[in-house]
Amino acid sequence: MHTILGTISSSRGRAVESAAIFTDLANQSVIRDNHFDGVNSGIESYFDTGFNEEIDIYNNTFIDNFDAIECDGLWSNVRVWNNEIIRPMAGISAAPPVIGPRYFFRNTFHGMKGRANEQDDPYFIGCNPIGTNYRGQGIGIKTNSEYRGSLPPGNLYFFNNTFYAEDTLGFVFTSWTSEWRKALFINNAFSHQVRQPFYYFDLANNPANGAFQISSINDNYFSYNSSSPIAVVKHIHGQYNCTSIPNVNTLQSNLSSISGSPNIVIQNPMQNNPFFTSTSIGGFELNSNSPLIDAGVKIQGFYDYKGNRPDIGAKESSFPVSVTENNALDNVKIYPNPTSEWLHIELPDLGDDFTFKIYNTMGQRIMTSNSNQKNQYRMEMNQLIEGLYLLEINYNGSKLIHKIIKISF
Repeated sequence: MHTILGTISSSRGRAVESAAIFTDLANQSVIRDNHFDGVNSGIESYFDTGFNEEIDIYNNTFIDNFDAIECDGLWSNVRVWNNEIIRPMAGISAAPPVIGPRYFFRNTFHGMKGRANEQDDPYFIGCNPIGTNYRGQGIGIKTNSEYRGSLPPGNLYFFNNTFYAEDTLGFVFTSWTSEWRKALFINNAFSHQVRQPFYYFDLANNPANGAFQISSINDNYFSYNSSSPIAVVKHIHGQYNCTSIPNVNTLQSNLSSISGSPNIVIQNPMQNNPFFTSTSIGGFELNSNSPLIDAGVKIQGFYDYKGNRPDIGAKESSFPVSVTENNALDNVKIYPNPTSEWLHIELPDLGDDFTFKIYNTMGQRIMTSNSNQKNQYRMEMNQLIEGLYLLEINYNGSKLIHKIIKISF
């Protein structure tokens, strides 16, 4: 483990471009078990010269960097995993992501924050005029450089990463053109404490974005602010017409309509409270009642998960889908699941003082009832809309948590 300290991240520090590790013509290199604190860039390379290939970056911590991992330009077969990136201006910078591919999996990005700008530095222009309040955004992923070179674009792969922001100018991802050939996101957790995790600039600029491409499979999009959208799309950069997208189920249709691109796929998106253990102290493990446990899809070649399927996000939970806190409720049977009308619960012969609670994925309790008969109980599900719920059964200090899916026939 090496601790590398340097200049404090700021727009002025950006001009200095102090990097802890500068790579040029690197081949079969490993960067692991380091602590990068305050350097402008943790890892950096030239933008348009040199060539870096077969690079592994893992088990590192990056704190207060302008660009934590700056793999701009000519990189091939870079693998970035199991890193923690804290308070970056940009956690990952691949601007432009030429050559490729680049793989990012099981990384945790949190604390992205806005910053005060120098007068000559680009600043954030949202959906309203900002006056003289020149500030820039902090983002988990930066990919756009308006590259005009002749090198071929590369592929970007993001699997099982966790992104979390709580600053009004902190985002998971901002984008205006797709400089990549393919960007594929699977099993990632995107969440924001106060506003939308995603911001798209200039998406209706069809000459640039008519072929905009992005694929998202089994990703979870969530804002802890129930009045906040999941994404905001600015139609034309420099103007202030924007579209807010509050629900992940309309994300694909809205992005496709605004951009005019047929290459946007948002497959099986989720909008669930992840129930992290403690975001205030960097605890992004999943609690036992998290709907993200076993909710991911299996990815060929990535078999480091526990349980039947991968969890969503970077931190694989040790909890099974059904959690029993002691043995009193081990023999409970719950069926059918999925269900459309009634949920049948077969109870052990312990008594008749069972309590049943149903929570939605926001963690809100929406039903509570008590059993009035032994061994059998039936809950009516007609009043619930389609979706995922958590059933909690309590008996004499024992607790069982089980995921329930409500469907309509």
